[in-house]
Amino acid sequence: MARCMLGGPDMTSPPSGELRVLHGGGVRASRDPIARLMPGFVTLSVAMALAIGAASSSWRRRGIATLPDDQRLALYARTIEELRELCGERRPDALRDHCRELASFAEEFTECRIDCRALTGQQLVREPTR
Repeated sequence: MARCMLGGPDMTSPPSGELRVLHGGGVRASRDPIARLMPGFVTLSVAMALAIGAASSSWRRRGIATLPDDQRLALYARTIEELRELCGERRPDALRDHCRELASFAEEFTECRIDCRALTGQQLVREPTR
């Protein structure tokens, strides 16, 4: 019986003399277990960060809502007054982060409506990065 000698990158001949074709060029790429888990880990991390951010805003809003009306209104008025005094058009760069935090805090009040949102929106606009 004559044996045919075939060759090529996708073929190999086991000791039994049978011809076996390996798919994928004969090389199996075994992925590192860490590389296989990385996409899931990144997705889970992003989801957790978003959940924590949403929860902290909700907790802060609930905390403000539990204040007695007179204290809540006084705190709201003081916050808006500080925004107007310190965070206007001529705000020093040194106060940028403070003004953003103050604006974010003001938006947590149920009293913050159209005028308040316009005032806070000036501070919460993202500045272009270079």
